[in-house]
Amino acid sequence: MLTDKQDYDEIAQMSMLDIEMDYIIAYILDPTDDKREALNILSENLKMPIIVMLDGRFNTFEKNKTKMNMDNIAENVDVYDWVYYIKHAKYMITDSHHGLAMGIIYNLPCICYANPGRGQSRFTSLLNVLGMSDRMIYSAKEIIEKELLSKSINYGQVNFNLR
Repeated sequence: MLTDKQDYDEIAQMSMLDIEMDYIIAYILDPTDDKREALNILSENLKMPIIVMLDGRFNTFEKNKTKMNMDNIAENVDVYDWVYYIKHAKYMITDSHHGLAMGIIYNLPCICYANPGRGQSRFTSLLNVLGMSDRMIYSAKEIIEKELLSKSINYGQVNFNLR
C-alpha cells in the first residue's frame, strides 16, 4: 500500500493473460472444506466462475491443490499473473493479508476469510482502520448470514482512510 496502483498496473501489463469473462478471484493460502464451500457460495450467488490461486511455496502447491479440490485452479502463477488476476476480477475472497491488501488497492468487493495461522491480527487491524471489519468471516455460512453479497464497500471512505 506504499506504492501507487499504477505501479501494480504496470506489473499486470507484463502478464501474458487475457481473460475476457467476469470472474471471482480467490487467493487461498490454507485450503479447507469450509473455504471451498465459501467459494461455491460466491460462485452460485454471483453467477460467475472462480479462478483459484493457491499458496505456491516450495512443495506446497500440489498438496494445496488436492485439498482445494476445485476446477479453475491457476498453475504456475508468477507475480505478473497474480496482479493481473486480482486487477481484472469482479470480486475477491482471500485468506491472505497480501491478497486482501491488493483487493483493497483495486477497490474490489471482497471477503476476507480469517486465517488464525497466518496473520488474522493483520486482517483485523487493517479492516478496523478502514471501516471494513464486517468483511471478515470465520465460516462460509457467514457470507449469507451477514448478507455480504448485498452490502457494498464504501471505497470513497476506505481510500480516504488510506491517505
